[in-house]
Amino acid sequence: MRAGLDCGTALKVAPAADTVSIAGMEILDNAVTLAVPSAMGSRPRQPGVLGVAGIRPGNGRSG
Repeated sequence: MRAGLDCGTALKVAPAADTVSIAGMEILDNAVTLAVPSAMGSRPRQPGVLGVAGIRPGNGRSG
């Protein structure tokens, strides 16, 4: 494998790495929710919500 690990070690490390990644995303998600007062009350079609992701309502493309 690229990292120089055998399959057994890689199978043990992968879930731990995934857990750390998910924990990081959750921390960031919670921080944004706390920092943006209207984050929980916004509907997905509102431009402010979609603008963060670079998506314009109606066309489904980024821009």
